[in-house]
Amino acid sequence: MALAKRYNASGPAEPATYLVGRITTAVEAGQRVLWLMSGGSCIAVAVAVAYQLQAVPAGQISLGLIDERYGPVGHPDSNYQQLIDAGFRLPGAQLRPMIVADMTAAAAAQAYAAWLEVELAAADLTIGLYGLGADGHTAGLLPGSPALGASALVAAYQGSDFERVTTTPVLMERLTEAVVYALGPGKSSAVARLLSGWPSGTDDVDAPPAHRLLQAPKLTIYTD
Repeated sequence: MALAKRYNASGPAEPATYLVGRITTAVEAGQRVLWLMSGGSCIAVAVAVAYQLQAVPAGQISLGLIDERYGPVGHPDSNYQQLIDAGFRLPGAQLRPMIVADMTAAAAAQAYAAWLEVELAAADLTIGLYGLGADGHTAGLLPGSPALGASALVAAYQGSDFERVTTTPVLMERLTEAVVYALGPGKSSAVARLLSGWPSGTDDVDAPPAHRLLQAPKLTIYTD
C-alpha cells in the first residue's frame, strides 16, 4: 500500500506549489523528470505549475497525459486541447499528445505506451497528477472499465460517453508518486473511501478505480 498523505486545499495553488517544489528540486539536482497530468479540474493545477516553472530549465522535463477522450485532433472535449486552451505552456518541454491524426484509438494507445516505456526508463522522478470523481473514478478508469484489468501501460476502450485512451493501474505502480487533486461536492467522501484502504470482499475488478492509486509507492492527496 502507498505511503499516503492528505492535505487540505482551497484551490489549485496548494498542489501546484507542491508539484513545483518536487520538480524544481529534481531538475536542480540534475535529474530527469516525467510529469503526467489529467484533464478536468486538474487543468488549473497543471497550468499553475507550468507558469511557475517558466524560470526552470525544462530540457530535463518530459510532459504527457494520464488519459484522453479520443477523437479528431483538437476536438473540444480533448484533455490535451483543453490544457492548451487554458494556457498550458512550458518552453523547452513539449506536451506529448495521446491523439494522433489518422490513427485508431487502439493504435494510439500502443504508440503512447511505447513512448511511456522510454520515458519511464530515462526518468529519475516520475510523477502523475490525477483527479478523483465522486463515483471513485480516476484518469480514464471509469467503474467497470475493461482498462482496469489491462496488462499494458495504456488501454483503449469505448466508454458510455467517449472513446477513451487511458493509462492503467500498471503505470501507477511504476510512478515515483501520484498526486491527487479532489475538490468539490462528493470528493471528500471519495477521498475518505480511498484512504480507508482496499474494500474488503472485493477483487481487482469490483473495487473503485481510484483505489488502484494505493499501488503507487507514494500518494499525496489535496482535498477540501
